[in-house]
Amino acid sequence: MMDVDLPDEIRGHVENELDHLIRHIDHFREEWLAQADINPSDDEAVVAFALGAVMIEMEHYLEDEFDDEDSDEYLQEAAKIVKSGVRRFSARFARSR
Repeated sequence: MMDVDLPDEIRGHVENELDHLIRHIDHFREEWLAQADINPSDDEAVVAFALGAVMIEMEHYLEDEFDDEDSDEYLQEAAKIVKSGVRRFSARFARSR
């Protein structure tokens, strides 16, 4: 699969969403754990759930802003940015516990 050049607008949106999630993890963690059947001591499950939430938000944003073909390609690139944030997110989550 070929890499797609992600427009700066989308890259910025993805990075802002991820940064917001990381900064406010304590608030989101309480909200998520109240809504989902997740063991609060299972850090990997909580991180996976949080990153999934970011990806769902990205998918909705891209579907609203771009046609289907472009949004699919952009979503794949956005996923790479989110994946690169896993380490930062995990570290922030561990510190908040």
